[in-house]
Amino acid sequence: MPAQSTTSIVSLILTFLSGGAIGTLLGHWFAIGREKTERRRNFLGFMGRFRSEAERATFPSHFTNLFTEKVHQFREETGRIRPDLPKRTRAEFDRAVSALCALGKRKTGQYGYGYVDAKKVCTAIDDVLRLVG
Repeated sequence: MPAQSTTSIVSLILTFLSGGAIGTLLGHWFAIGREKTERRRNFLGFMGRFRSEAERATFPSHFTNLFTEKVHQFREETGRIRPDLPKRTRAEFDRAVSALCALGKRKTGQYGYGYVDAKKVCTAIDDVLRLVG
């Protein structure tokens, strides 16, 4: 009888521990998925605001100043979401990000030297968003 009792206790402990380990792993996996979804949602929100500001730009000089402020935040946001992207799209995502960032003050826009073309920024934002999906 004592051998059966010991076996039952060991079996119960092993079942408890394995169930706890599986529960912990599942909880961690779901948390990672929630975090990834939250980062994507934040990025899409930021890009939506960025695009809206570009669409509504009235004066080229005002948008150029706004772009100069936003481009650094854009780079920061892309760094957060890039690891969540499939590996096969990361190189294309990097090219799209670089293309958007290259539309800075040193580029010539439709209004002459020194201004950022808001239409080109909208197109570049769309290219980035297409890759994030």
